[in-house]
Amino acid sequence: MNTSTHQQPPKQPQQQSNRKAVIVVSLLFALFVVPYTYVLYIYKTGEIPTTGSTEKGVFFKPFIEMNNESYTDISDEIWTPEKLQKKWSILNFADKNCDQQCLETIFNTQQVISSLTRNKGKVEHIILIHPMLEIGEDLQTIINLKTNVHAIRNEALFTAVKEQMEMENSLAQHLIIVDPEARFLLFYTPENSLQEVLRDIKRLLKASVSGYSS
Repeated sequence: MNTSTHQQPPKQPQQQSNRKAVIVVSLLFALFVVPYTYVLYIYKTGEIPTTGSTEKGVFFKPFIEMNNESYTDISDEIWTPEKLQKKWSILNFADKNCDQQCLETIFNTQQVISSLTRNKGKVEHIILIHPMLEIGEDLQTIINLKTNVHAIRNEALFTAVKEQMEMENSLAQHLIIVDPEARFLLFYTPENSLQEVLRDIKRLLKASVSGYSS
């Protein structure tokens, strides 16, 4: 009787290499494909899944749309969302009590967009000015710094954001990422860093390249 035992052959280098490749592909899928699929789903359906988000901002539920509102710019001329040219935007609030911190937030948002370097032309800057705010010299200077700035007035938007986010205080120092369909997508509070906003807008721009924009 043959009592010898059969030993499993040692794993070949090719098998180990294939296993590593599977792990790397799985990690890349989790880090990149899943988030892009998530924002693509939001854009196409207008619905927000309850899981899967890694964005630092808070999603608006439902979206607040700019399209059906009437706006004026700081020269009292009619402004329409078509001026955004189907681009992503970052929106600041110049509330009726826009103090130094408010001005710094608006200025720093311009620096965030500028830091996008070759992609900075793909992002517009919206400053939503409260109808009761008289524009001072400092705010006017910030508005004039860049050509991609849209300084507009619409009181209804202030009310809509405060109601949805259940806020009673000023919206100064808060930011919003606006999608190419002029919908308020993500809301950021002063607790969020500008680096978090920058990270999210970079990811959304990459998703646009992957088919997010219509």
